[in-house]
Amino acid sequence: MSALLFPGRLAAWGPVFALLLGATGCTDTTRQSASARTVAASVIPATYFGMHENNAADSNPWPLVSFGSFRSWDAYQIGWADLEPSRGIYNWAPLDAYIQALNSQGVTDILYTFGHTPSWAAVDGCLPPANNQDMIDFVTAIATHAKGKLRHWETWNEPYFTDFWCGTMSQLVGLQNDVYNAVKAVDGTATVHTPVVGISDTPNDCHNTAAGSYNVHDFLAADGTSNFDVVDVHMYPHTAGSAPETSGIRLANLTCALNSHGIGTAPIWNTEFSWGLNTALPNADDQAAYVARAYLYHWSQGVARSYWYAYNNDTWGTIFNGTSLNSAGLAYQQVHDWMVGATMTNPCTAAGGVWTCGLILADGHLGQAVWLDAFQSASTESYTPGGTLNQYHDLAGGTTTFSASVTISEKPLLLEGAPATLPSPSP
Repeated sequence: MSALLFPGRLAAWGPVFALLLGATGCTDTTRQSASARTVAASVIPATYFGMHENNAADSNPWPLVSFGSFRSWDAYQIGWADLEPSRGIYNWAPLDAYIQALNSQGVTDILYTFGHTPSWAAVDGCLPPANNQDMIDFVTAIATHAKGKLRHWETWNEPYFTDFWCGTMSQLVGLQNDVYNAVKAVDGTATVHTPVVGISDTPNDCHNTAAGSYNVHDFLAADGTSNFDVVDVHMYPHTAGSAPETSGIRLANLTCALNSHGIGTAPIWNTEFSWGLNTALPNADDQAAYVARAYLYHWSQGVARSYWYAYNNDTWGTIFNGTSLNSAGLAYQQVHDWMVGATMTNPCTAAGGVWTCGLILADGHLGQAVWLDAFQSASTESYTPGGTLNQYHDLAGGTTTFSASVTISEKPLLLEGAPATLPSPSP
């Protein structure tokens, strides 16, 4: 979970907040600063849609939304202290039950995240172990026990928040080396990830200085680039209530930092995100718009995975209300169904006050996602796509046939037509 849930953590971000974008809308600067990573002409996999949930399997039906990947964080009691309650004594039962529950629902792509040190290994859970051999031994043990079942390993959760990390950069680099070497010694096919690094919301901040300590540039400068496979970030809005597309500045700064270290093609995973606190975006239509726009936009900017936080958290990115999916949950499922198996032929871009993303859908039909360049707004506008597009799908699951124009709003529609050349949009 992001530290933005806890007001006490916000003080550390004060200098950053002063430089952020406005709370609503999407500015020209945002679009001009968007990541330069090109969209790979590849099929969008089910694993792009990742999920967190808070033990729904124990007290509610299995999640009612589809997801192809899962991140172990804030649930299931499978942290280091749970699995190794004292040095060398392992309790694998919670981990085995967790993996079995996911596998029974067809989810086999699991990301395991380190983030707290047991009290027997350090005086504070936010510190690295006093003896780094303890970390090496645990990583070796869990990687061996879960070989072939846990495929991805994230070195540390959000070290830029002191609730999770109060060590030094040198110590964090040491952990990165230990996790990488221990995992790869057991399973050379597994992917090892960076800690969740900070990225800046200040335009043209290639060094990501405004993100404070543990930003991507400083981590790479201290760590090097040879001991990880994937770069992990969390794409929460740093301005409460801001539109998903405002993340373009951060993605541009991230890409610039990767390029400056010679790894511009490194995979980027967004391993935790949502609009944050429900009170920051209380309107159901705005929440539905956020979910769909974020998944479309992040993929178009070269983000390979996006893990929603969280399915059934009562206060944070809630898409399940305890009995059924809310509007945002329905929107999540719709955008999942639109995207999985499709290929994005043109990245999401804004022109004339309208965002569009070109798609070839899973069935080979032409698709175009379209929404109004507005957020937390009830504005609507007539849009004429042209070409063979003749029906649209909305975020509630409805399908409507049209002959010429459609009414668009902040909530994306998926326009569909027979295979053809993607038309140029005209608002």
